[in-house]
Amino acid sequence: MYLGGATAMFVRPDGRFVYVLNSQTNDVTIVEVEAGLVAQKIATGDRDLIPLAGGDLLVAPGGSSLHVLDTRE
Repeated sequence: MYLGGATAMFVRPDGRFVYVLNSQTNDVTIVEVEAGLVAQKIATGDRDLIPLAGGDLLVAPGGSSLHVLDTRE
């Protein structure tokens, strides 16, 4: 599931992880749903998350960089 807007959010197809783009801190926070813990934060400086390949990849475009996140890992 993908929700766009000021804080974009993507739930991995198996529901195990949620990816949240935080526009205030310019990072993507990856949350492990079952444990309710932050698994990782990735600095992106970007303002959007775009799901590709059936949700296997997330692209965070912006500025002079392009971040590709593999949600299968």
